[in-house]
Amino acid sequence: MLILIRGVHQIKRMILFLKCYVRA
Repeated sequence: MLILIRGVHQIKRMILFLKCYVRA
């Protein structure tokens, strides 16, 4: 369960990074 939450958090972080990268 903890690993799954960690994975989701990492994916969300990556999506945020990609959004910022596309805007810049």
